Amino acid sequence: MTDPKELLRSALLAAAESTGRRRERDGKRFNQQRRQLLERLDRHGPINKLSSWQQLLTDVDAVAT
Repeated sequence: MTDPKELLRSALLAAAESTGRRRERDGKRFNQQRRQLLERLDRHGPINKLSSWQQLLTDVDAVAT
């Protein structure tokens, strides 16, 4: 199985279409980009259909209570 974070990192770099030093800089911004994606995520949208998302919510709820 592919590492999900690496897959996301690769997708973000490909979408940026940057090269050279700019690509290096963009690669170093991964944590910031990932945080922004999560902040903008529609938690009530299609993601609710993913079993992994549902499991995450269940796990967080179990820890929080």
